[in-house]
Amino acid sequence: MKIPKQLPLNPIQIRVLHRPKVGGGILSVAHAAVEFMYANGENHVLHRTPDNHTHVSSYEEFAAGQEVTAKVIDPQNIDELMQRANFTLAQGKSYSALFDNCEHLKSFVLFGKAESEQLKTALIGIGAGYLLSETALKNQPWWLKLAVTAGLATFSLHLEKKSKLNGL
Repeated sequence: MKIPKQLPLNPIQIRVLHRPKVGGGILSVAHAAVEFMYANGENHVLHRTPDNHTHVSSYEEFAAGQEVTAKVIDPQNIDELMQRANFTLAQGKSYSALFDNCEHLKSFVLFGKAESEQLKTALIGIGAGYLLSETALKNQPWWLKLAVTAGLATFSLHLEKKSKLNGL
């Protein structure tokens, strides 16, 4: 497949894709992308990875042998969405787990706001764990408080990942 420097305009369908991270364990997240499908049968997947940063690949390359969840979206303004997608592709941003990951890319292209739902969920889990450890566990050892906080963050992240991989 020839990889474009810019995405062709006028896709007939746009889908959000999620798959498990390759080699991921319990602390791994779901990998996200935006797929553009065209009348001529071509499809291009825009995503961001640690190895290739912001790039376009085929569906098969994105899937990497993993099961993919796809959700068709109905964009409000396709022209703005395509403009953001091509701007992001031309910019060629590097991957950053905290500030520019695959979910930041997906969210920016679709909604114009770069944010990561999985990162937000992990932070909420950390906050909930901290509150629990400082209230119900206030007289317990520091390591127990830390374990509870880490456990709630991990559990929250796991639930968010499962919702992505189940197409919710």
